[in-house]
Amino acid sequence: MAQECVTFSAGFYNQTSTVTAIIDTAKALEFMGFTFVENPTYGDFLAQPIPFSVPGIMIPKIADILNNIMTGKFNFFDEVNDKSDSWKVRARISRMWEAVNLQDKTQSYGLHMLLLDEKNLITSSMIVKLMKIGKGEECRVVTDPRSSKCQLALKTIPNEVYEIEWDLIMVDAPTGFHENAPGRMSAIYTAGMIARNKEDGETDVFVHDVDRLVEDKFSKAFLCERYMRIQEGRLRHFTIPSQRHFG
Repeated sequence: MAQECVTFSAGFYNQTSTVTAIIDTAKALEFMGFTFVENPTYGDFLAQPIPFSVPGIMIPKIADILNNIMTGKFNFFDEVNDKSDSWKVRARISRMWEAVNLQDKTQSYGLHMLLLDEKNLITSSMIVKLMKIGKGEECRVVTDPRSSKCQLALKTIPNEVYEIEWDLIMVDAPTGFHENAPGRMSAIYTAGMIARNKEDGETDVFVHDVDRLVEDKFSKAFLCERYMRIQEGRLRHFTIPSQRHFG
């Protein structure tokens, strides 16, 4: 398998070529990955908003290219947070596969990759996308997860899980995160929603393996960092109040 680096060319300028055509070529030639880089001769381009069926990076603005060349500083994954939408991380692909919604396998989330940075910290290429989904209005509504419109809500676990007024919830599954295991993003979000949808009182929620990026970021975001009581080793404890009548 080859890894190819190509530039936007006159073909994009005179509209005789498209990103789709390049992706199809890369797939046919079994490229491991590719990078689209703007050619300063032709100016900035508007990229087509389509999913890549092969790993790809697109840099459509000359200013971004110059910034990448002129500045040598890169961030590490453990420095990335939601205070900015622009981070520069140098990483290599560890594993990749197509990510699908396990509740509706006709719905694809696109190509999924596990990435390693220069400190050998690992992250999932889907974390940023799913964090953004979880902050959407449909995911902020406090309701029974079975009727939620949020893509992160688990809707296929036994009805008793949704109907019992839980005092304690432990998130230590499913197995995270590779092509045969969905990871804990949805489990953490759903645990928080069940706790908030309780009729009254508080629910203690524990999340295991918070030394890993997914469990760390998602528990703080969707169980709410201000509700965190204590962390012992890899176990983190949240106390979440009912918000059913405020939702």
